[in-house]
Amino acid sequence: CRTEPCCASSGYATTATRIKTEFPDLKLGGPSLGYSGSFRDGVFQPSSFVTNFLARCHRGTLPLDFFSWHCYTDDPAELTVRARAIRRLLDGYGFINAESHLNEWNYLPGNSWHGASRKAAPAEREKYFRAMSGEVGAAFILAAVIELQDAPVDMCNLFHGELGAFGLFNEFGVPQPNYRALEAFSKIARRPRASVRGNVAGQLAAAASDSLILVSNFKHPAREILIRASGRDLAACRVQINSRDPVEHKFTNGELRFQLPSPAIGTILLTPP
Repeated sequence: CRTEPCCASSGYATTATRIKTEFPDLKLGGPSLGYSGSFRDGVFQPSSFVTNFLARCHRGTLPLDFFSWHCYTDDPAELTVRARAIRRLLDGYGFINAESHLNEWNYLPGNSWHGASRKAAPAEREKYFRAMSGEVGAAFILAAVIELQDAPVDMCNLFHGELGAFGLFNEFGVPQPNYRALEAFSKIARRPRASVRGNVAGQLAAAASDSLILVSNFKHPAREILIRASGRDLAACRVQINSRDPVEHKFTNGELRFQLPSPAIGTILLTPP
């Protein structure tokens, strides 16, 4: 949102104050920003809308239980970097208890909206949305959700889980490749996390639990992935990489090597003997 902040802030002040008075237990926040600011030489420059909105909330002691913002990008690391910047900004205005909600995000091919526009040629639009829903989109989503696990953000909502453009299913309801990224992550999200080192921000990300390892090679030049296990002997485990891969793999001397050229995601299932 790039509209003038004065009118929006005044409307928020009136509405939020009234609702909080009548329903004090409700969480109130906003403003679901499409544009929160930009980075210049690595320093976050918030938009005037953001600074005016937060200043108005601080000055008027308005309720702000959560601050919501959007981000579409072709760099999964930007989501984490921007989340840290938003957190510092909120704390700087005294909203240390306000939650940070990334309530709309997705892969933006070429970091441009042109391919999604009606002005783009039909073949260009098709290529654009196939990238978003295809293997590159899947690798982006998995890398993003893995990196966001350690970011100072309280909620992240992918846009969206329905049919068609930006979604996870085609017009017939068939899951697209980007669906598999969330399907894979759901299997590890509620398990105890194991420590992982070697991630390359925005390029290569991995997460692990006791019996499952996820790897996203979004755009790292390495074609071969090497996993070294420490603190646990996995030599006797049966290793299955991706559900459609019939080849069985093994840890040898604590190491597992397999091919995963970008863009791709890998799910490594470890089955004890």
